[in-house]
Amino acid sequence: MSESMGRRRLLRTGVAGLTGVATAAVAAPMLGAEPAAAAGSIVQAPLPVGNWLAIVTFVDPPGTVERNLFTFAYDGTFAHAGGASVTGLGWWRPAAGNGFRYGWRHFAFDGDTYVFMVEGAQTAVLNGKTFTSQGTGKAIDDNGTVLFTVTTQVSATWYGPA
Repeated sequence: MSESMGRRRLLRTGVAGLTGVATAAVAAPMLGAEPAAAAGSIVQAPLPVGNWLAIVTFVDPPGTVERNLFTFAYDGTFAHAGGASVTGLGWWRPAAGNGFRYGWRHFAFDGDTYVFMVEGAQTAVLNGKTFTSQGTGKAIDDNGTVLFTVTTQVSATWYGPA
């Protein structure tokens, strides 16, 4: 076997080994028993990655409480589902300490009839397998006019990896 053949085999084996190590480093936090920490990233805080049962309480105007399912993914995407026809897509970003911010959009319907779009944003604090957040949601018509704004608080409990 020539020296160049040996180098190629070593390089190929080394690349395959590094790929396996990198895959394990990324996958391991996803398989954990609680929300992931930012292993190997520039963010050194706990992350909200995973699935959450969220209770959304409307503060202003008061009186409404909703149950939602939230999912935060490693790539910074956020999705939620709640009620018969509420499915939202959005984003999340880490903030200082155990904090993070998230936002979304979803459509609001009256039966099968589209009424407006909801655009929301929250500021959250992660504490182990729970987080709390507060923020606002705006109802926006097709012309971009804000119809009304609501203030909400969220209390969520983690129930598994993403």
